[in-house]
Amino acid sequence: RNPLIIYLLSEVLITLLYFFRTGSGKSLQESIYQTIFSPAGCYAGSFLWAFTYMLLCWSVGRWLDKKGIYLRA
Repeated sequence: RNPLIIYLLSEVLITLLYFFRTGSGKSLQESIYQTIFSPAGCYAGSFLWAFTYMLLCWSVGRWLDKKGIYLRA
């Protein structure tokens, strides 16, 4: 019910994950991927990262729906 908000969230969140750096100089996204998803293999790790990211964005949309918050343009 909030496709625009979910889309904007996905764009802003991935930008922030690339913007912020860890102590080793890697982006936060790269650090999360290499730590959690990369051990599953190249293809499976990439799929798991995309699926997890999609679930995160979907869960925000679900939470907004349960609270009755609907934003329209």
